[in-house]
Amino acid sequence: MILTGIMVTRIFAPEPSAASLRLKSVKAGLERIGTRVRVFTTEPPAGVDSRPDSTICRVPVLRDKEGYVKGYLSYASFDIQAFFKLLTMPRVDFVLVEPPPTTGTVARLACAIRRIPYFWYAADVWSDATDSMDVPSFVKKTVRGLEAFAIRGALGCIAVSDGVSERVQSMGAKSVKVVPNGADTDVFNPHVPILTPAQREQMGIKKPYFVYAGTASNWQGAELFAFAFEEFWEKNPEIQLLYLTRGESVPNLEKVASRLEARADTRRVNCAPLIVHKTVSPEEAAQWQREAIASCVSIQPEIGYDLAYPTKVLTALSCGTPVLYAGAGPAGEDLTRNDLGLAVPYSKDAICEAMGVLVESLAREEKWDPNRLHGWVSENRSMTSAGAVVARYIRDRIE
Repeated sequence: MILTGIMVTRIFAPEPSAASLRLKSVKAGLERIGTRVRVFTTEPPAGVDSRPDSTICRVPVLRDKEGYVKGYLSYASFDIQAFFKLLTMPRVDFVLVEPPPTTGTVARLACAIRRIPYFWYAADVWSDATDSMDVPSFVKKTVRGLEAFAIRGALGCIAVSDGVSERVQSMGAKSVKVVPNGADTDVFNPHVPILTPAQREQMGIKKPYFVYAGTASNWQGAELFAFAFEEFWEKNPEIQLLYLTRGESVPNLEKVASRLEARADTRRVNCAPLIVHKTVSPEEAAQWQREAIASCVSIQPEIGYDLAYPTKVLTALSCGTPVLYAGAGPAGEDLTRNDLGLAVPYSKDAICEAMGVLVESLAREEKWDPNRLHGWVSENRSMTSAGAVVARYIRDRIE
């Protein structure tokens, strides 16, 4: 039996995002088992080129100033088009829907009209995160209602962790499959091309550096690394911190970068201590992660994302680079249990101390073995295997 399906998502490769790579692997997994699958998604943001692909339908949408499809108007600009696409497209065997809950809602309505089963990809629980935000209570109730509506109507849900699975089941899911996030071990590996002198010069990297590679939104609280580094740099001016990022935290990061640059000028240090650069392609991100002292990752605790497992952790480890992790979430347990880096509380002092430990390890050439770190990801959190598990779950539920 050859299945046909369509993935409905506001974000997809090559747009830089963990979700983009995750969904790309699911598409590949479905195709490997003989499923004919198409993708309905958005045109990528400015500066991101996408190759023509007959299996991917891209539509223009509203994006915010950071280039995200984010906020009520942005979501609506995609959801309305998705609704009519699902109503008018040739019939398929299933639909796979990626959040936000508004997309799940229009997908349930359209699929109900056409009697097509759909699946919900629960990368996190949006309503839990909204509960911690400073928004009116009716907004919180609306998000929770829409998310529960999307979950209850799905033939099956894919959850990225046991914690998310429990929350999705409590909201009425018929069936849940836990499939942890993974890393693309082909793109992210210890053998990526080394950075050229021109790349380093253009980025402003002249010394050993920590890196933060990925989105810096409110729930991550990534600016805490900058605040900690501001103190750490006073005694360690031979170290730099590089952000390859976009998101709400960027203005705060740039303020810290300006303060540190002024101090560096006073002390006649010939490079910027903290560099804030836009996100880069996965291939280039792998290069910067591979040669860093450590990759910085955080989850701000008690704001609704304590169940999240950032893919940044896995991409860094897959490059053979240890992780400095601050905050909540199950990733910290993996790092500690398997000696994959350092996991510390979400505090400036704890991060400062951990940075010192990592720099000392570098000086004594006691770096974590890159091949061991990559091997752990390959064996436990490969994106290819995760995509295959999702594909088999969808096929089994349909059949």
